[in-house]
Amino acid sequence: MLPRFQIFFFGCVMLLTVFIVLTWHSLDRQTRFELTQRHLEENISKGAARELNAVLSQLQEQAHIFTDEYLPSLHYMATHAEDSSYQKQIVKRLKRRFSDFAAFTLTNVKGESLLEEVEPLIGETCQADLQHYSRMSRLYGKERWNETYIHPQPFNYHFDIMTPWSYKKLDGVLLISLKTDQLAQVLSNYQLPGYQFMLVKKEGSGLIELTSKGSRDTLTRENHLTSEELSRIHVRHPISGSHWELVSLPQAHLLENYKREAWVEASIVMGIVFVLTFIMVFVAWRTVGRARAPFSHEKAD
Repeated sequence: MLPRFQIFFFGCVMLLTVFIVLTWHSLDRQTRFELTQRHLEENISKGAARELNAVLSQLQEQAHIFTDEYLPSLHYMATHAEDSSYQKQIVKRLKRRFSDFAAFTLTNVKGESLLEEVEPLIGETCQADLQHYSRMSRLYGKERWNETYIHPQPFNYHFDIMTPWSYKKLDGVLLISLKTDQLAQVLSNYQLPGYQFMLVKKEGSGLIELTSKGSRDTLTRENHLTSEELSRIHVRHPISGSHWELVSLPQAHLLENYKREAWVEASIVMGIVFVLTFIMVFVAWRTVGRARAPFSHEKAD
């Protein structure tokens, strides 16, 4: 019986060894996957935040440059608000300078719009921001940015950049409204499979402002992140000169799905090894039995 016992023992040891190795390998895979995903999520989202900061900074700088270049034109518009043809020329120049241009207006020192024809494109939120920015810019000058966020005007969700202007004792603010296509493209370029990059309000309300598909008027879901979604977010990057922060929302059950796949693969391998071991032990057992048969007959004789 000793050889048969050895065969059975060897089979059990082999199965136990394979089980331990597969368990360790599966746990190690899960740990490495989680660490790798966290590392990728952190670094790639940080790159997206840097580019968004650079885009907003560049847009603000372009607004300053445009104002400096066209100060006489801005002064003319401020003093000849009825000249709509001249305003159309400025619109053409702004479209060439800003690819996502939506609208513009010119204000006096109090932040009150001077151009009646474009006023319907400038909503109440824009007007309130204009007046606030006008007060702040008089205190801080061009170094003061307006804190950018999405203005939910019907059929025209946009964000604004502003810059003060002063020419021949006349002061005011130039407001340029921009569509969100360029910012959404940045999110799309960086977004990882299994994650959704989005800009949300910093105030902690969980209000979604922008995704890789566009501003929140394009959403096919609720505008606010749920408490469960907020609990999944581990990566946040504030965006300078705005009310936004970039967050990375992992797909629901991303890690759990990977763990399930890892254990299924390990179970399949274990099953194959078990079947092969059983066949090997069975064949060896039968072989030992046949080898012993002649000796049993000899003893009987």
